[in-house]
Amino acid sequence: MSPPLVAADSGDRRHKGKGNAMSFRYSGWACSLIVACAATARAESVRYDCRFDASRSGLSANIGLHVGTTGALIGNWDELNNPEGTRTKPGLFGGFGDRENLAVDLSFDFDLGGRVDSATAGAFRLRVKQGRNLIRIADLDADLLAGGPVTLPAEVTLLTDNFRTRQPDSAYLGGIPITLPLGEISLTALRMTQTEDRAVGALTPIEGNRYAFIIVPIVNLSGQFTVLENTFDLPPTPLPLPLTGEIEIGPIFVHLLSIQPLDLSQTQPLDLELPEFPLDLPTILPPGDTAHLLMRLILDEVGFVFQGELRTEADGVIHHP
Repeated sequence: MSPPLVAADSGDRRHKGKGNAMSFRYSGWACSLIVACAATARAESVRYDCRFDASRSGLSANIGLHVGTTGALIGNWDELNNPEGTRTKPGLFGGFGDRENLAVDLSFDFDLGGRVDSATAGAFRLRVKQGRNLIRIADLDADLLAGGPVTLPAEVTLLTDNFRTRQPDSAYLGGIPITLPLGEISLTALRMTQTEDRAVGALTPIEGNRYAFIIVPIVNLSGQFTVLENTFDLPPTPLPLPLTGEIEIGPIFVHLLSIQPLDLSQTQPLDLELPEFPLDLPTILPPGDTAHLLMRLILDEVGFVFQGELRTEADGVIHHP
């Protein structure tokens, strides 16, 4: 005789009920594991290797550069190699020997300024700890002229003692600054490099994995420009770089956006001997000719002024040692 259908049906229902209960327990355990892993990840310090998106990062600013020097000028005359060159001597009166070529004390200031609009490229390391709302940045290296060199107007201001020249004959009154426009100067490099091991900042939750952040690394600003067919390096000048914006933190990727107004100025005292370079100076008394001189200078100070906006947009991927 076949078993009652009711009994068989009841057994099936009991078996299915047991399976559903087990499935529920397994599902609950998996959810708990995922939540626990997520909480652990949020509590851990996670490092991301980040790169600037050069198509969306850039510097738009008015830049001022002042280079202050002291030293001496002297004619480019040389008895053997350039006997037709210019000779110099301090003072306006007195004898001037046929072989005299004496240095004249001076100060020589160089000013470069104008508008820069250029892409930014580079990289940095980012470490975030969501559980403690901390952010750290390290190894920041940014090329602010990733779009290529820019040309800016420049001028020099010369202040000397009284002096005179031969070949051509002229007299120059001291104590009166002489400002000469140099035309368009090529700014060929402008770079920011972080000076310390790392800088620590704060995260403020917005929603989900989005945070506001603020961090102020100290960077060295350095550069290079070409003037009168000579290339000069600008020694690194330390500046604070305030960065504020928004960051989105994922399990593998991170995205950072900062649009930062800049109003920075800094003067760095120095004592650096510069390579000798030529300077052609129009004659004053009488006018209409050109004296050919050589400059021997000590770089006393470099000053920067930045007023504008720095846009930083970067993507990072989790670091795997």
